[in-house]
Amino acid sequence: MFDNRHKADDYLAEQLGESGLNLRQPQPVEHLFYFQWRDHADAAAMKLQTDGVFAEVSSTPKDGRWSLRVKGQMVLAAESMAKSRVRMEQLAVECGGNYDGWEISFVAPRGVTELCVSVGGKSSLD
Repeated sequence: MFDNRHKADDYLAEQLGESGLNLRQPQPVEHLFYFQWRDHADAAAMKLQTDGVFAEVSSTPKDGRWSLRVKGQMVLAAESMAKSRVRMEQLAVECGGNYDGWEISFVAPRGVTELCVSVGGKSSLD
């Protein structure tokens, strides 16, 4: 069963497709996580780096938490997006953090010069 985040992913995939983006080709995306402790962020980063993605941990000066930014490729079809979201949300829970969602920036072929979108995630810190 899909919740609102999955519905947002589906809607976003539809909008990206209408913009002319090829949803069957992998696109560069970034996933963002927050953690209370550095070692939890590092553990999540290590788990993700085995997938061949770039993961970077840094401190967030505003609230003292640790952020994990993960850069990789994702096919933006509804099924692959849902699978990725479930995996990221499970990882956040396993490592004691918050999955804040994913984003994509691209130049659309149909007149939009650049679009950056972000779809929120699920927290184990709530």
